[in-house]
Amino acid sequence: MFYDNKIPGLLIKIINLGFRSVTVEHPYIQILDTKKYLICPIPIANVNFPYELREGKSCVECVSENEIRSELKKIGLTGKVKLLAIVADQTGKKFKASKPIEFDIDKQSTPIP
Repeated sequence: MFYDNKIPGLLIKIINLGFRSVTVEHPYIQILDTKKYLICPIPIANVNFPYELREGKSCVECVSENEIRSELKKIGLTGKVKLLAIVADQTGKKFKASKPIEFDIDKQSTPIP
């Protein structure tokens, strides 16, 4: 979980494995074991969403651990949670990450030297 090679964060990579272009909406994060979702307000992405993703191509969005931690605390969560990245296409069909990650809200991250 890193982006910018120095700041710990979550990298969401979206790959179009299909045979035609698809328009993808802004990715978001599901907080498993709750009915809550997180859309980070200050992501860094290599495209602007919604985005037409051609077949065989990919795009990425990165969110710092500190931003995720801050957003989770704002909704009253503490401790360890499982997060799952999700993206929807323009028709509303959802595509989920292959597996969730465990995120410790109370553990402070440190920049990579």
